[in-house]
Amino acid sequence: LIEECAKKCDRLIVFVVQEDKSFFPFSERYKLVKDGCSDLENVYVIESGKFIISSLTFEDYFNKKSLQDRVIDCSDDVILFINETAPSLNIKIRFVGSEPNDKVTNQYNRTLERMLPSYGIDFQEIPRKETNGEVISASRVRDLLKGHDWETISKLVPDVTLKYLKEKYGN
Repeated sequence: LIEECAKKCDRLIVFVVQEDKSFFPFSERYKLVKDGCSDLENVYVIESGKFIISSLTFEDYFNKKSLQDRVIDCSDDVILFINETAPSLNIKIRFVGSEPNDKVTNQYNRTLERMLPSYGIDFQEIPRKETNGEVISASRVRDLLKGHDWETISKLVPDVTLKYLKEKYGN
């Protein structure tokens, strides 16, 4: 996703969600993204802070499993992006990956798609990469990790991530 987006603009800012509410701690996710993008000269990896997909702006994002059958409101997060983040960083395009499996994230994408153009910000959704007809997702990688299926994982993640996973979970 990052490589595809980097081809479409002069400067790409990647926000890594800073909340420590996922399987991998923020510090490790941040380092993985930064290391994985180190060869992309126009990519800047930064922390998302408290105002982009955080407990303050979009609590439902961190309770996705229990909310797959509900309509969620993520407009606070989007409005903060429109009014604060985008102008301060001169962001003209918001890229997202398609999200066919997670209904909460898909609703977030639809809200961005609906709201951003009205404020002069282009919205571009990049199709999620697939292997064997299945989308690549963090949950799929986590499932494969439980069975130490390194061969399949190696086809889904960048080399820097594979190395990290083997070092941390290889036993």
